[in-house]
Amino acid sequence: MKDYTGLDKPMKKESKPTIKDVARVSGVSISTVSNVINNRSSVSEKTRKKVLEAIRRLNYKPNKFALGLSRRKKAGSNFVTVLGPSVPHYFTQGVKALSVAVKHRAREVGVQVIEYLSENDCEKQIFQVSEMIRRRVDGVICFPVDYRRIEKAVQECHLVGIPFVSLNRFSYGDVYAVVKSDDYKAGNDLGLYVAFRLKDKKGKILEMETEENDFNSFQRSRGFNDVIENWPGLEVIERCRCGRSAEQAEKVALEALKKFPDVNVIFCHSDETARGVFNVLKKLGRVYPLDSPEHIILLGVDGDRFALEHIRKGFFDATSEQLLWKQGEKAVDLVLDALKGKPNHNPVVLTNTVLITRTNVDYVKDHW
Repeated sequence: MKDYTGLDKPMKKESKPTIKDVARVSGVSISTVSNVINNRSSVSEKTRKKVLEAIRRLNYKPNKFALGLSRRKKAGSNFVTVLGPSVPHYFTQGVKALSVAVKHRAREVGVQVIEYLSENDCEKQIFQVSEMIRRRVDGVICFPVDYRRIEKAVQECHLVGIPFVSLNRFSYGDVYAVVKSDDYKAGNDLGLYVAFRLKDKKGKILEMETEENDFNSFQRSRGFNDVIENWPGLEVIERCRCGRSAEQAEKVALEALKKFPDVNVIFCHSDETARGVFNVLKKLGRVYPLDSPEHIILLGVDGDRFALEHIRKGFFDATSEQLLWKQGEKAVDLVLDALKGKPNHNPVVLTNTVLITRTNVDYVKDHW
């Protein structure tokens, strides 16, 4: 007989806790624990937190996504009540595209959507996921502001059996799946582009990074520098942290170009950042066409309209285009798989990236 009389008593290593143990430790009935696991609204917030804490401390693991499967069976395996996407902001075209793709796919499969905007505030996003749980959503798709700190929200979903799919960025915790671009490849392709473009010429490179907690930015930098560090004559002379907005990038780029006027390559971790850099180059009178000896090689990642337009004009060299529409659709499909009880044997889904230059910009189909 297992004896759990309080949270301070450890679980026996050879035993797996049951729902009865959770009820005993939290001081509530088995039906109340079941109501919490099944995310029913009849439980008070105080009781819910007490039961979730007992689940966490005992490391109780109910059947994955058991909360929804029982009630969904009554309506058929394809039935989903509400999907709760959370995105950081709308100020980049890429985030807008992801949001639209999720909503479009949801409409196709008859899923309702409640979308949350976190305004790039991680604590707000964590609170929003808790709110989704209280509103009894069936699945969460989250574009995390901070891939490390979102673990709290991921685990809260996992405890009550709500599948959590991380979109465009990794997340810590027991996510059902991560859907994102191969950011290492994106950076690597752009590094090779610079190497072959300059050939034997020297390259003094300014690298424009995004937020400190952006794992995508880290991967793009790693892929890029794995080429640059092993290519004679190429050197990253300055790395600048400039956030994601064009306005932030303008301020940082202006100071960097004053400090290093002989820069001839600028690698931006996003096209939004590259737009800010381009605006500074224009103000300084340093925008020259590709065939000019004074041309500064400008690189970005995403494949937004600004980048494609200026690649066509010959003022922007290359971008690594993400397949954002495919990512958004895949995230919805994975939530549906989870709700049907399908095990996910491939939790990380990396979508390809496409190097876009002046030679192929009009030949690549379906720019997002």
